[in-house]
Amino acid sequence: LLEVVLALALLSALVASTAFWVKEAATESREARSALPWEACARVLLERIEEDLAVGDFAAEEGPRVRVLDGELRIRTRAPGPEGGRCVATYRLDSARREVVRRVVVEKGESAGAPASAVSVLLGEVAQWRCEIPPKSAVLTVRVVSVNGAALERSLALP
Repeated sequence: LLEVVLALALLSALVASTAFWVKEAATESREARSALPWEACARVLLERIEEDLAVGDFAAEEGPRVRVLDGELRIRTRAPGPEGGRCVATYRLDSARREVVRRVVVEKGESAGAPASAVSVLLGEVAQWRCEIPPKSAVLTVRVVSVNGAALERSLALP
């Protein structure tokens, strides 16, 4: 009788610990799955910045093509499409809405068919947005952090 009671006690402890681990694994899995779409969108944002850096023929112009001012990243680039004219793409965090917004302003006389200005939301649920170009450096570092703590950072060579 004692052996049966000890076996039942051991079995109940094993069931309780298994239930705890299953619950923890389900919670971790749910949290990991919820971060995946945000990280995919954040990667697309960083790729968009990289594309803006790669496009442009501004070697003869004065001044830098890329600037970071008051948390905004400004890149002189070209609008997409066959008639893509010169434009300025500005990336910034709208802290009230927790969104990274991209605004493109086409320079006058460059592309008659294109809108003068276009604004698009590239990423939501953003807690932190940081861009920096260290002094005497040719590298732009962009870091974006979600409200859930997921973070992505990329260092990009400046043209």
